[in-house]
Amino acid sequence: MRVEAVILQAFFVVLLPLAADEPPQAIEVSFSSPAATAAGTLLVPHAHEKLPCVVIIGGSMSHTRDGALLGRPAPPRDALKRLAEELAREGYASLRYDRAGHGASQRGPAWKDTYADEAAVAAAALRFARERPEVSKVIAAGESAGGYLACLAARDGAHADGYVFLGALCGPVEELYE
Repeated sequence: MRVEAVILQAFFVVLLPLAADEPPQAIEVSFSSPAATAAGTLLVPHAHEKLPCVVIIGGSMSHTRDGALLGRPAPPRDALKRLAEELAREGYASLRYDRAGHGASQRGPAWKDTYADEAAVAAAALRFARERPEVSKVIAAGESAGGYLACLAARDGAHADGYVFLGALCGPVEELYE
């Protein structure tokens, strides 16, 4: 675990452009997949050029864009928000969103609560980021099951320019119990 953290830190320190001293702009956004409408925050550092954008795809324990787990006894958690803020300090834009049915994101009538539905939302997030005028490249950062969702989105045609897996689940959760 320690080696992974050092490698990830080195990746962001070496490859990220330096940000300006001004605080980043937090833009409330929404985007749609066939079965849901997701609400999120696009955090953009002040820059005079296009910036790479990290799409943060939360895992099964991250219901909100900030990383909180809702509806169960759990300590307060804002790891995804802190990740986005650190990325902004280093010159990266980021997009994080509430999972469908949580926070401000809504499930539609076609929602079946499957990995395919969740992956379609992740794909919509990747496409949304790519279409933004302030974005040069898109990087998918999948936390836990979010890594699996990023892979499913890529399989279905929503590709990122790079991938970062944070404690990623790399297959169906059922495989953990085999």
